[in-house]
Amino acid sequence: AWSRLELDGRYSLDQDEPLLTDPLKKTYYSLGPKATLSYEFSNGMWTQFEYGYGLEEPSFDQLKPVTIMNSQNSLTMGNPDLEPEGSHEINANLFYRNPANFASMSIGCWGTFTDNAISYNRIISWVDSVGYVNIYKPFNNGASTRINAWLWSDIPLIRTKLNLRLSGNYYITKSGSYINEDLNTTTSNSYTLRPGFKITPGQKLIIELSGSGTYTKTNFTLGYVSSQEIY
Repeated sequence: AWSRLELDGRYSLDQDEPLLTDPLKKTYYSLGPKATLSYEFSNGMWTQFEYGYGLEEPSFDQLKPVTIMNSQNSLTMGNPDLEPEGSHEINANLFYRNPANFASMSIGCWGTFTDNAISYNRIISWVDSVGYVNIYKPFNNGASTRINAWLWSDIPLIRTKLNLRLSGNYYITKSGSYINEDLNTTTSNSYTLRPGFKITPGQKLIIELSGSGTYTKTNFTLGYVSSQEIY
């Protein structure tokens, strides 16, 4: 698919007031190819693969050439020089169903790999009579990655009466931004497990029991930014 987007932004204190900055005019062109491949095997199994590429333009908040005071010690600035993000998206799935005992399972993985990813850099400076001031401004800071792998299963333990349902996923994200002149790369790994049971005592009564647990660990490459663990 091909698309063209035009942005025209003007900033003033009121509609009839003089402009605070030069008008913001941007034109973005996007060519987004997509492909899907599916195949069904003869043993109750089938698979699907998808690929797509697209561009995502910066938001108006990220582009606007004005400074917003969040507090006395925090400012957010726009960046009219931002370029669009380009993302490759991949999705692969495998499905299986046994018609004899009604067992089923699926596994899959999707990933988004972004070029020119937009993230907010942080500049810390000292201002007399105010103290440390944090200035946040968006930039194209290179590549970012998001990958999610998952598993789902439904296994009969007692046919038509008791089923074990087990699923889980692994999710990883990686992105970068600068604190002053130092690049800080953030990597987050998350693991989730969801066990459960489906109990069918009779035709009119179904009982489902389930639970889930998640462990997440986030690491930063800068030594003065502490890693985080969340359960």
